[in-house]
Amino acid sequence: MEAPILLTRAVVPGMLARGRGHVVNVASGAGKVGVAYGTSYCASKHGLVGFTHALRAEYDRSPVGFSVVCPGFVTDTGMYDRWEEQGVHAPRIAGSSKPEKVASVTIDCIRKNKAEVIVNTPPVRPLVVLTNVFPSLTPKLLRWFGYTGTFEKVIEAGIDQ
Repeated sequence: MEAPILLTRAVVPGMLARGRGHVVNVASGAGKVGVAYGTSYCASKHGLVGFTHALRAEYDRSPVGFSVVCPGFVTDTGMYDRWEEQGVHAPRIAGSSKPEKVASVTIDCIRKNKAEVIVNTPPVRPLVVLTNVFPSLTPKLLRWFGYTGTFEKVIEAGIDQ
């Protein structure tokens, strides 16, 4: 969480001086929903989401934009590859995205100055809404949809998040 803060502090003054710019932070779907066995990871990603939204509000009248991209499980990346090597896979409902999809969404965020985008399969978006509207249901829903089991397997396998 420290690196995005320091980098943002370093680049925003130049963007303001030029009268244009955009900061995009890449968090995670775990930055929208707290998942059991992903405590530290979720906390850091929630922090990045909040940081981005606070900056967006703070610089609302400036020519600099701020967006946060929240991908779910991204294939062909170091983290997810380590999971798959240990036999841990994304819950079926979650699906997965290719890095190219995340990059495309990121470019779209900049072009359209979007505040936030969740990159995942359509069934995940209603789950995020439900967990925000009914937070006491979150543990049950995540267990039912297989998220809890996935993160539990990651911990049992000793895989770094």
